[in-house]
Amino acid sequence: MAKQFESLVEASSIFKVIYPVQWGLVCFKLKTGDNEDHENLSRELKQNQETLITTSVWNGSTYLRATFNQFMTTENDVLEIFKRIERRAEILFEKSNQIQAKKLFKAVLIQLLKNSKNIPIN
Repeated sequence: MAKQFESLVEASSIFKVIYPVQWGLVCFKLKTGDNEDHENLSRELKQNQETLITTSVWNGSTYLRATFNQFMTTENDVLEIFKRIERRAEILFEKSNQIQAKKLFKAVLIQLLKNSKNIPIN
């Protein structure tokens, strides 16, 4: 099952495998995203009771870990788990992009207001 999950990660546009599967453990990370993004994704999945994905840190870089050691896990279960993780990552990216856009808008607005003080009004 871990090999199936690894294949899904490799085929994904948002995740990448960072170490070959061993003992049912898949180590992977977001292709774009910082340590906080990985922690947030893991936390969101757990809080929404979608699936339990743990994080770990290697050389200052956070990555995600999924294990598939249950003998009753099916291929369909693996596919559903991957879809949940992918969907949650997309939601987090959307939220992050909205926050960044708001920050940029605020910074531009502040700059415009500062510049408008220097413009004489007749």
